Amino acid sequence: MAGVPAGAGERRLQVLAPGAADAIVRVRLLAADGSFIPAGLDVIEVAAGTVGDVDLAPHAREAAVAVELTADTPVTAGVLARVGTSREQPELAYTAATSELTERLPGVLALAAVDGAAAAELLLAAPDGAATVRVTPLPPAVGSPSTVSVPAGGQVAVNLRSVSATPTFAVTVTPEGGSGPVYASRVLSETDTRGPMVTVSPLVPGRYVVRVPDVSADLSTGLRGGP
Repeated sequence: MAGVPAGAGERRLQVLAPGAADAIVRVRLLAADGSFIPAGLDVIEVAAGTVGDVDLAPHAREAAVAVELTADTPVTAGVLARVGTSREQPELAYTAATSELTERLPGVLALAAVDGAAAAELLLAAPDGAATVRVTPLPPAVGSPSTVSVPAGGQVAVNLRSVSATPTFAVTVTPEGGSGPVYASRVLSETDTRGPMVTVSPLVPGRYVVRVPDVSADLSTGLRGGP
């Protein structure tokens, strides 16, 4: 799960074990300076059919992080971010588990608008091998593709303002051949009179490949019966 925003406030990791067996889950966080296992979170237990709740706030105050979960039975998870201090009206943002981006299945961010935002970042996480990612603005006239290196076990932030010369555009995120799995998310933030405002948008693989059903020739469909 890429895109757990930095700053003050709650960061709650919520893990669901939907099956009939309890889940043993290991938590690893990926940051700009590498990966680490938070103290006390090397192993957590989630009872079957319940949601486990883990506090990540101490580990996301200074910088955005990505979350990797390894479990002995299938689980699904998300992170609730409650941004702001006790003196402000808090803002809520969510990020969730997504599929990896690959060279064949790049990610698409249909609206990468940064107009009016105080910060607009594309967060790229590579939990396994190092990755080289090509970020391409659309339409092509608004900017040029850029190449981003993501170290193994790390997360890199790309300033979306540097990707395009216009305030409203789209981007594709394509790992190059030989890259490890990449997970991505966009984080927009700004400050309102009521307090902070944050939006997190995980990127999912674009539908570039469509499964086509098997077919076989049947000449009888082209024959007409007699009068």
